[in-house]
Amino acid sequence: MGESVAGRAEKKLILLDVPDLPEEHYQEFRDLHGSIKEVPVNQNHWTTERGRYKVTFAFSGIRETWGGVGDLDVYRPSAWVHGPR
Repeated sequence: MGESVAGRAEKKLILLDVPDLPEEHYQEFRDLHGSIKEVPVNQNHWTTERGRYKVTFAFSGIRETWGGVGDLDVYRPSAWVHGPR
């Protein structure tokens, strides 16, 4: 993905396949599994919010070749937060 340029984003792979992931969290964010997101260079996390849930994905330290796209950094859930119902 080349050299780093200020403000440039790189594609990162989002995966939800982690042990002990609560079913309600998986259901809320299941469409993100296997998705590819643009994350700024040198950023080791990505956060998104859905309804009352917020999840932060962190770089897992793994790079994978994915769907003909090439080598991507793999991000997995690292923190879940949910508000009142």
